[in-house]
Amino acid sequence: MKKVHDGARQINRGKSATGVSRMLRDALMPAMMKRFAKPGTLDWLYGHRIDFDAQVNPRLGVR
Repeated sequence: MKKVHDGARQINRGKSATGVSRMLRDALMPAMMKRFAKPGTLDWLYGHRIDFDAQVNPRLGVR
């Protein structure tokens, strides 16, 4: 079990932000969020709406 724990710790150690990378992340994140996190940015993905009141013809699809 210790071998698995040590291996996981070694792998995960490289994933955490330390030193300069943490400072850069913390400095750039507000600007990145202002630039990319705008209302409507993901409308192309989540903006599809289904008209549940529309009649459906099994042969032709939505009518």
